[in-house]
Amino acid sequence: HTAFQIFILLVTFYGNFMVVLAVVLFHRMRTITNYFVVSLAVSDLLVATLSLPFRIHQTTHNTAWCLGLEACVAWIVVDIICCGASIWNLAMISVDRFIAIVMPFRYHALMTPMTGVCLIGAVWILSMGMGMLSLINWTELGSPHFHIEVQCRKFDPVYYTVVSVVGFFLPLFIVLLMYGQVFVVAMNQARAVAALQTDSKRRGRRSSINLVKEVKAAKILAIVVGCFVVCWFPFFVLTLVSLWEPHALSKETISKDTARGITLTFVYVLPVLNSTLNPIIYALFNRDFRRAFGKIF
Repeated sequence: HTAFQIFILLVTFYGNFMVVLAVVLFHRMRTITNYFVVSLAVSDLLVATLSLPFRIHQTTHNTAWCLGLEACVAWIVVDIICCGASIWNLAMISVDRFIAIVMPFRYHALMTPMTGVCLIGAVWILSMGMGMLSLINWTELGSPHFHIEVQCRKFDPVYYTVVSVVGFFLPLFIVLLMYGQVFVVAMNQARAVAALQTDSKRRGRRSSINLVKEVKAAKILAIVVGCFVVCWFPFFVLTLVSLWEPHALSKETISKDTARGITLTFVYVLPVLNSTLNPIIYALFNRDFRRAFGKIF
């Protein structure tokens, strides 16, 4: 697991750095959508540099924490900020794609550079707020809530429940709602374009090309979202279960080896793997990013 996590760290850093570099270097890559993609890549870079090293540390010590309480607190705060920003950036990307496909003629009026900057700013402010609020014990106000009992932990069921809703389930709902609307509208528009008569054939072809381009972009981002759900959903479910129904994951319920396997897979590997997959998906499915990466090399 340690070697795999180190590999994930290197690929995550390199891949997301390339995404940022591609948008910075090439003017044609500076679209509103790619502003959100860059924000996502930055959050994933922070996961690789500020969060993943601590996960690797725990894995090398059999999931034990050996760095002291101050480092434990800092890691939890930073981890919540970075992961929260990554998740909400995906939600903002889905909103951007929704407007581009469902309301194409209003897209440039609604999604201005200033709108993009404000939404990205809101994502980071919300994420930093979630992270800083972890310093307060929401369950028992004033009581110690950061502990090192072999592992680095914050025992605060109320806080983690709120963060799970605000930081995962709410953006997940937005993402599923936006992409559901996108694919319904895209299929309806595709049928309408196919039904155009010969006298508007050229215009229809242009509309079809534009639509296909937008739908393809939406599919790419939908794949990103699918990976996000697979990587993060088990983590949040396990977190809530461990806090509210701890006996479900106790030694009496599952074996020690099974518990360790679940912890390593769904807590230490899958969540950060999501930050690795995003730039790989862009490189494989997005022609503009492939061209930009090729020019950089």
